[in-house]
Amino acid sequence: MKKFLFLISLFALPNILFALDEEYASLGNNPPVPARAVANPQAGGPHKRGSLGPTSTVNKRNPFDLNSDILENYKNWGKTRMNLEAAHKLGITGAGVTVMVIDSGVSPHKEFKTGAISTLDFTSSGPYDTFGHSTGVIGIIIAKGEDMLGVAPDAKIYSAKANPGQGLISSGPVVNAINWAVEHNKTSQDKISVINLSYGVSGWQQDLADAIKNAYKAGIIIVAPSGNEGFHKVLFPASMDEVIAVSGITAHDGAYGKSSYGAQVDFTAPASAVYTTGLNNSYIWADGTSVAAPYVAGMAALAIEGYRLANEGKDPSPAQVKEILAAASSLASGPHKLKQGYGVIDAGKVAARFVPAGKK
Repeated sequence: MKKFLFLISLFALPNILFALDEEYASLGNNPPVPARAVANPQAGGPHKRGSLGPTSTVNKRNPFDLNSDILENYKNWGKTRMNLEAAHKLGITGAGVTVMVIDSGVSPHKEFKTGAISTLDFTSSGPYDTFGHSTGVIGIIIAKGEDMLGVAPDAKIYSAKANPGQGLISSGPVVNAINWAVEHNKTSQDKISVINLSYGVSGWQQDLADAIKNAYKAGIIIVAPSGNEGFHKVLFPASMDEVIAVSGITAHDGAYGKSSYGAQVDFTAPASAVYTTGLNNSYIWADGTSVAAPYVAGMAALAIEGYRLANEGKDPSPAQVKEILAAASSLASGPHKLKQGYGVIDAGKVAARFVPAGKK
């Protein structure tokens, strides 16, 4: 009933998106350390950047506790299933590629390399993550391997806060962040190549659709989850042709039960018992297609790095990135084709296309 009322509010407020309802289990209650100050650009004003270091932490809200021993054997299943280390051994780690995560901000963590994250705030609440959603997404992309390994550990992150710490996200701040990325790329050397949007809604949002189309035309790859509704309808914005839509699988290669599906699904990635970074410098277990999407955003970063190496620094188009990832994918054994698109991406195959074994 609660979810039904929530959907009714979405229809009543057409400019509202929602962060997909992941389940999080905390693995620690480390005492908070005061976060050091960073620049705090406000929505509608000059969006100055702040650098985020790897040691400071902020308060964490713990939804529930879980004995980590239960899931210990699953800690590295995503890394293994997507063959991440094969790419890294070939030297393809996302170096030189920047990914924007538009979400709930970021909490400093030991898994984040110094200087790897720049922050933007489009909420007037400061760039720090007090919700946890975005920090977990970022860890999947760039964790350096202290206790988990990200898909593209040498990539850079722009953490654009569009959610002030609630489950609901207005489309306005998301549109502002995407438009900021497009304008930023016109004059900056550290161009944003990939944008991860780990949320969705059942209805169409024209302002967001326009921003995404503009970013796609500007050469930015957009990745979003298919949804956690569990039925035959991919949520917006993943339903757009310009967006790479990601569904979810389990550690046993079955379809993640809540994953929405349909012909718009492009790839599938781990979405159950995913071990990632949490608030308070902790780690969490997370379920949901919101955590599947950043696996593919990270894979896009690997593809871009490899393409640049093979093409004298030239950037691939979004369509070329999608083709690279599709060529490196294979169907998972469990889900129907409508639930996985091209299937699971093999990072080793992405890297080997540009760096043959033995040439590293």
